[in-house]
Amino acid sequence: MAKGIPPKSAMAELFAKVEGYSSGKGGSMHVGDPDYGMLTAIAIVGGGFTIAAGLGLAYKYQKKDNVVVYFFGDRAANEGGFHEALNFAYIRDLPCIFVCENNLYAPSTPFNLAFKIKNIADRAAAYGMRGDIVDGQDVLAVYEHAGEAIRLAREGKGPTLLEAKTYRFIGHSRSDPANYRPKEELEKYRKNKDPLQILKKK
Repeated sequence: MAKGIPPKSAMAELFAKVEGYSSGKGGSMHVGDPDYGMLTAIAIVGGGFTIAAGLGLAYKYQKKDNVVVYFFGDRAANEGGFHEALNFAYIRDLPCIFVCENNLYAPSTPFNLAFKIKNIADRAAAYGMRGDIVDGQDVLAVYEHAGEAIRLAREGKGPTLLEAKTYRFIGHSRSDPANYRPKEELEKYRKNKDPLQILKKK
């Protein structure tokens, strides 16, 4: 809705009505409407990296000031498309921002079991592109970092890999009790890193 998709269209989609933004075929997972500059989500993990780079290339050819923002989880950063898209985007100075929402867990695998690096943003250096890290629990910090990445993209200064260090308070899906993580960890984040409380204090 922040992109302008009418609430009625969104609600119709949730109830599988033909008036929905995806004619009722996408539901809550495949949200999007190209008419509002928001492509439908792709269920394949990491499946949208190269599509995002392709859109960036199209905008560059068309001399538009559009910026592509592609969101993905930490697990997707180990897919081949991640490397191909970031490399291509940087070589061609594409107006792309790759936003990794690193919540420390794939569906259930802890970050440190899938990565030997501390930050996914560090991988940007391998392509020569800009890597940036932001506290994903702080909405104002995310706004500032994203704004800077968008400004650079619009000025023709290429893509950014933006890693938002965040945390999910619930399971990966409705059927996930999230028993794989310590209760103490969850309580620590609830107490100290609640995005609503951080914004309220600011």
